[in-house]
Amino acid sequence: MTGAERVFRRLGGEGWIVLSGSLVAPGGSQRDLGDRILERLDLSLEPLLATGPHADEAAASDFAEEVEAWLGLPVRRVELQRLREEDWTQVGLLTMTGGPVAAWLDGLGEIPNRATPLADLGEGSLLYAAGEAAQAMGSWAPLPPSCQLVPGLGWLPGAIVLLGETDPMECAEVRDGLGGPGKKYALGLPPGAILAIGPEGEAEVWGDVRPTLALGRGWSQR
Repeated sequence: MTGAERVFRRLGGEGWIVLSGSLVAPGGSQRDLGDRILERLDLSLEPLLATGPHADEAAASDFAEEVEAWLGLPVRRVELQRLREEDWTQVGLLTMTGGPVAAWLDGLGEIPNRATPLADLGEGSLLYAAGEAAQAMGSWAPLPPSCQLVPGLGWLPGAIVLLGETDPMECAEVRDGLGGPGKKYALGLPPGAILAIGPEGEAEVWGDVRPTLALGRGWSQR
Protein backbone atom coordinates (compact mmCIF):
# COMPACT_ATOMS: atom_id res chain seq x y z
CA MET A 1 0.00 0.00 0.00
CA THR A 2 2.50 2.56 -1.16
CA GLY A 3 1.57 6.07 -0.07
CA ALA A 4 -1.23 4.83 2.22
CA GLU A 5 0.84 4.18 5.33
CA ARG A 6 -0.08 7.50 6.91
CA VAL A 7 -3.74 6.47 6.86
CA PHE A 8 -3.31 3.68 9.38
CA ARG A 9 -3.20 4.78 12.98
CA ARG A 10 -3.47 2.29 15.82
CA LEU A 11 -3.40 2.11 19.57
CA GLY A 12 -1.08 -0.14 21.48
CA GLY A 13 2.57 -0.85 22.06
CA GLU A 14 5.31 -2.22 19.81
CA GLY A 15 3.48 -5.28 18.52
CA TRP A 16 1.84 -5.68 15.10
CA ILE A 17 -1.86 -5.92 14.27
CA VAL A 18 -2.82 -8.39 11.53
CA LEU A 19 -6.32 -8.20 10.01
CA SER A 20 -7.87 -10.96 7.92
CA GLY A 21 -11.34 -11.56 6.57
CA SER A 22 -11.18 -15.19 7.67
CA LEU A 23 -9.06 -17.44 9.87
CA VAL A 24 -5.98 -18.50 7.90
CA ALA A 25 -3.31 -20.66 9.55
CA PRO A 26 0.20 -19.14 9.17
CA GLY A 27 1.94 -22.26 7.93
CA GLY A 28 1.63 -24.98 5.29
CA SER A 29 0.23 -23.41 2.12
CA GLN A 30 0.41 -19.99 3.78
CA ARG A 31 4.17 -20.16 4.21
CA ASP A 32 4.62 -16.49 3.33
CA LEU A 33 2.24 -15.46 6.12
CA GLY A 34 4.07 -17.74 8.54
CA ASP A 35 7.48 -16.38 7.57
CA ARG A 36 6.34 -12.78 8.06
CA ILE A 37 4.92 -13.55 11.48
CA LEU A 38 8.07 -15.41 12.52
CA GLU A 39 10.15 -12.33 11.63
CA ARG A 40 8.30 -10.40 14.33
CA LEU A 41 7.30 -13.03 16.89
CA ASP A 42 8.99 -13.65 20.25
CA LEU A 43 8.84 -17.43 20.63
CA SER A 44 9.36 -17.18 24.39
CA LEU A 45 5.81 -15.82 24.65
CA GLU A 46 2.65 -17.93 24.63
CA PRO A 47 0.38 -18.41 21.60
CA LEU A 48 -3.25 -17.79 22.62
CA LEU A 49 -6.41 -18.43 20.60
CA ALA A 50 -9.53 -16.55 21.72
CA THR A 51 -12.87 -17.56 20.18
CA GLY A 52 -16.16 -15.68 20.21
CA PRO A 53 -19.61 -17.26 20.45
CA HIS A 54 -20.72 -19.33 17.46
CA ALA A 55 -17.10 -19.71 16.31
CA ASP A 56 -16.46 -22.58 13.90
CA GLU A 57 -15.01 -25.05 16.40
CA ALA A 58 -13.61 -27.37 13.75
CA ALA A 59 -11.81 -24.48 12.02
CA ALA A 60 -10.50 -23.19 15.36
CA SER A 61 -9.18 -26.63 16.31
CA ASP A 62 -7.54 -27.11 12.91
CA PHE A 63 -5.95 -23.67 13.21
CA ALA A 64 -4.59 -24.43 16.68
CA GLU A 65 -3.14 -27.76 15.50
CA GLU A 66 -1.46 -26.14 12.50
CA VAL A 67 0.04 -23.36 14.61
CA GLU A 68 1.30 -25.87 17.18
CA ALA A 69 3.01 -27.88 14.44
CA TRP A 70 4.43 -24.74 12.86
CA LEU A 71 5.74 -23.09 16.04
CA GLY A 72 6.44 -26.21 18.07
CA LEU A 73 4.52 -24.58 20.93
CA PRO A 74 1.17 -25.46 22.52
CA VAL A 75 -1.68 -23.07 21.72
CA ARG A 76 -3.87 -22.29 24.70
CA ARG A 77 -7.52 -21.60 23.95
CA VAL A 78 -9.76 -19.21 25.84
CA GLU A 79 -13.31 -18.03 25.31
CA LEU A 80 -13.91 -14.36 24.58
CA GLN A 81 -15.64 -13.67 27.90
CA ARG A 82 -12.46 -14.70 29.75
CA LEU A 83 -10.03 -12.85 27.50
CA ARG A 84 -10.04 -9.62 29.48
CA GLU A 85 -8.69 -11.58 32.48
CA GLU A 86 -5.53 -12.60 30.61
CA ASP A 87 -2.09 -11.08 31.11
CA TRP A 88 -1.50 -9.83 27.58
CA THR A 89 2.14 -9.05 28.33
CA GLN A 90 2.82 -12.80 28.29
CA VAL A 91 1.16 -13.42 24.91
CA GLY A 92 3.10 -13.65 21.65
CA LEU A 93 0.60 -14.57 18.92
CA LEU A 94 -2.88 -13.58 20.09
CA THR A 95 -5.50 -14.80 17.61
CA MET A 96 -9.10 -13.61 17.91
CA THR A 97 -11.83 -15.17 15.77
CA GLY A 98 -15.52 -16.05 15.70
CA GLY A 99 -18.58 -13.89 15.87
CA PRO A 100 -20.76 -11.99 16.05
CA VAL A 101 -19.03 -8.61 15.99
CA ALA A 102 -21.28 -7.32 18.80
CA ALA A 103 -19.80 -9.96 21.12
CA TRP A 104 -16.29 -8.55 20.63
CA LEU A 105 -17.54 -5.04 21.31
CA ASP A 106 -19.21 -6.19 24.51
CA GLY A 107 -16.34 -8.45 25.56
CA LEU A 108 -13.46 -6.01 25.09
CA GLY A 109 -15.11 -2.59 25.26
CA GLU A 110 -14.96 -0.27 28.27
CA ILE A 111 -12.59 -2.33 30.40
CA PRO A 112 -12.69 -0.55 33.79
CA ASN A 113 -9.57 0.78 35.56
CA ARG A 114 -7.29 -0.38 32.78
CA ALA A 115 -5.95 0.99 29.53
CA THR A 116 -6.80 -0.97 26.41
CA PRO A 117 -5.22 -4.45 26.63
CA LEU A 118 -3.67 -3.76 23.23
CA ALA A 119 -1.15 -1.52 25.00
CA ASP A 120 0.25 -4.61 26.73
CA LEU A 121 1.31 -6.22 23.45
CA GLY A 122 4.97 -5.30 23.23
CA GLU A 123 7.73 -5.97 20.75
CA GLY A 124 7.61 -9.59 19.61
CA SER A 125 3.81 -9.80 19.91
CA LEU A 126 1.13 -9.90 17.22
CA LEU A 127 -2.61 -9.48 17.45
CA TYR A 128 -4.19 -11.54 14.65
CA ALA A 129 -7.86 -10.55 14.31
CA ALA A 130 -9.88 -12.62 11.84
CA GLY A 131 -13.45 -12.19 10.60
CA GLU A 132 -15.84 -10.46 12.96
CA ALA A 133 -13.05 -9.78 15.45
CA ALA A 134 -11.32 -7.68 12.77
CA GLN A 135 -14.54 -5.73 12.19
CA ALA A 136 -14.64 -4.74 15.85
CA MET A 137 -11.21 -3.09 15.73
CA GLY A 138 -12.20 0.21 14.11
CA SER A 139 -13.77 3.36 15.49
CA TRP A 140 -17.07 2.11 14.03
CA ALA A 141 -18.25 -1.43 13.39
CA PRO A 142 -20.88 -2.53 10.84
CA LEU A 143 -23.68 -4.68 12.21
CA PRO A 144 -25.51 -7.13 9.94
CA PRO A 145 -27.74 -7.27 8.07
CA SER A 146 -28.11 -3.55 7.27
CA CYS A 147 -24.48 -2.46 7.78
CA GLN A 148 -25.59 -0.14 10.58
CA LEU A 149 -22.53 1.51 12.13
CA VAL A 150 -22.08 1.40 15.89
CA PRO A 151 -19.09 2.51 18.01
CA GLY A 152 -16.20 0.04 17.68
CA LEU A 153 -13.31 -0.70 20.00
CA GLY A 154 -11.39 2.22 18.49
CA TRP A 155 -8.08 0.34 18.38
CA LEU A 156 -7.76 1.48 14.75
CA PRO A 157 -8.81 5.16 14.99
CA GLY A 158 -10.89 6.43 12.08
CA ALA A 159 -11.43 2.95 10.60
CA ILE A 160 -14.49 1.02 9.44
CA VAL A 161 -13.56 -2.61 8.64
CA LEU A 162 -15.76 -4.63 6.30
CA LEU A 163 -15.59 -8.26 5.16
CA GLY A 164 -16.23 -9.85 1.78
CA GLU A 165 -16.18 -8.80 -1.84
CA THR A 166 -18.50 -5.80 -1.47
CA ASP A 167 -17.08 -2.40 -2.33
CA PRO A 168 -17.14 -0.45 0.98
CA MET A 169 -18.77 2.50 -0.79
CA GLU A 170 -21.76 0.36 -1.81
CA CYS A 171 -22.99 0.52 1.78
CA ALA A 172 -25.03 3.68 2.41
CA GLU A 173 -24.13 3.67 6.11
CA VAL A 174 -20.43 3.63 5.25
CA ARG A 175 -20.80 6.39 2.66
CA ASP A 176 -22.60 8.55 5.19
CA GLY A 177 -19.99 7.80 7.83
CA LEU A 178 -17.11 8.75 5.54
CA GLY A 179 -18.81 11.96 4.52
CA GLY A 180 -18.45 13.71 7.86
CA PRO A 181 -15.47 15.61 9.27
CA GLY A 182 -12.29 13.90 10.40
CA LYS A 183 -9.85 11.54 8.69
CA LYS A 184 -11.90 8.37 8.37
CA TYR A 185 -11.49 5.39 6.05
CA ALA A 186 -13.18 2.13 5.15
CA LEU A 187 -11.04 -0.99 4.84
CA GLY A 188 -12.44 -3.91 2.87
CA LEU A 189 -11.10 -7.42 3.44
CA PRO A 190 -12.10 -9.74 0.58
CA PRO A 191 -11.38 -13.48 0.95
CA GLY A 192 -7.64 -14.08 1.23
CA ALA A 193 -6.75 -10.46 1.99
CA ILE A 194 -4.45 -9.94 4.98
CA LEU A 195 -3.27 -6.50 6.12
CA ALA A 196 -0.59 -6.02 8.79
CA ILE A 197 -0.19 -2.69 10.60
CA GLY A 198 2.99 -1.91 12.50
CA PRO A 199 3.54 0.25 15.60
CA GLU A 200 4.36 3.33 13.50
CA GLY A 201 1.41 2.89 11.15
CA GLU A 202 3.35 0.81 8.62
CA ALA A 203 0.95 -1.05 6.30
CA GLU A 204 1.91 -4.32 4.61
CA VAL A 205 -0.17 -6.70 2.49
CA TRP A 206 0.65 -10.26 3.54
CA GLY A 207 -0.65 -12.35 0.65
CA ASP A 208 -1.71 -12.24 -2.98
CA VAL A 209 -5.09 -10.53 -2.42
CA ARG A 210 -5.10 -6.79 -1.79
CA PRO A 211 -7.53 -5.16 0.62
CA THR A 212 -9.65 -2.28 -0.63
CA LEU A 213 -9.44 1.22 0.80
CA ALA A 214 -11.91 4.12 0.63
CA LEU A 215 -10.90 7.44 2.18
CA GLY A 216 -13.41 9.75 3.80
CA ARG A 217 -14.04 13.35 2.82
CA GLY A 218 -11.83 14.59 5.63
CA TRP A 219 -8.70 13.45 3.77
CA SER A 220 -9.29 16.03 1.05
CA GLN A 221 -9.78 18.89 3.52
CA ARG A 222 -6.82 20.96 4.68
